[in-house]
Amino acid sequence: MATKIIKPEVQIVPLVDQKSLSLALSELQDELQIVPELRAKAEALKVTNAAEFAEAGALRADVRSRRKVPRFKLAPFQEVAKRVVDFLRTKHSEAEQQFDAIDQTITAKMDAHARAERLAAEAEQRRINEERRLAAEKEAAERRKEAEKQAEADRKQREKEIEAARKAGEIKAAEAKRLQKEAEERAKREKEVAAREQVEAAQNVESVTVKPNLPTVAGSRRRIVYCFEVVNPDQVKSAFRCPDEQAIGRKVRDDQDVEKSMSEVGGIRVWTEDRT
Repeated sequence: MATKIIKPEVQIVPLVDQKSLSLALSELQDELQIVPELRAKAEALKVTNAAEFAEAGALRADVRSRRKVPRFKLAPFQEVAKRVVDFLRTKHSEAEQQFDAIDQTITAKMDAHARAERLAAEAEQRRINEERRLAAEKEAAERRKEAEKQAEADRKQREKEIEAARKAGEIKAAEAKRLQKEAEERAKREKEVAAREQVEAAQNVESVTVKPNLPTVAGSRRRIVYCFEVVNPDQVKSAFRCPDEQAIGRKVRDDQDVEKSMSEVGGIRVWTEDRT
């Protein structure tokens, strides 16, 4: 059985009449010959009285009238060019969309796996770091316990020595009492140091980073994108609120009162300009 070959559909692309276009361009070039003269008149204008104001208005009307000529001459060809551009843009987009659809299917599956791997790595990282923190806390607690035990033993030993010296008459009762108080304060300081060291040891545990098991793919750069949505506009901080410039513009134009607009809107400067 012979293989059936399906030929792509061929559509007629609009063409530009080259002779007509050349003629239009030539006529437009003739129209542009007056531009230097009009520019010189505009630069030489002095608008200081009513007559000169009227003269300027007449010159501007002439300029604006001549400005329509290029559109008149070239619009038909621009329409053909636009149809060609639109035709090619549509074909371009349709072709890319077919590949984009396949790309999106692949990307969705890769993203799902990457997210699962990242979440698993984060969970493992938390587990390891929690184990390290608990182990550090346990070790620090044991060191504190030993330090407190030693401080208490040293205090008792010191008290025995003080009591023995008092009984032997080497020191008086008042001196013995003072020395006993010093021994107690020293033991208290050593216990406080041990408690502080326990807290610092638990806080200074070095964290471990677990990376997701994702190979590097040529031509692809993976990144984490942070997204947001506003759920309570009233709680958004003022620094992140954007003035509605379109609404402000409408109010300023409707008010037609500089002071009123500035007072009621706040934080804006309003001024007027004469335009003709």
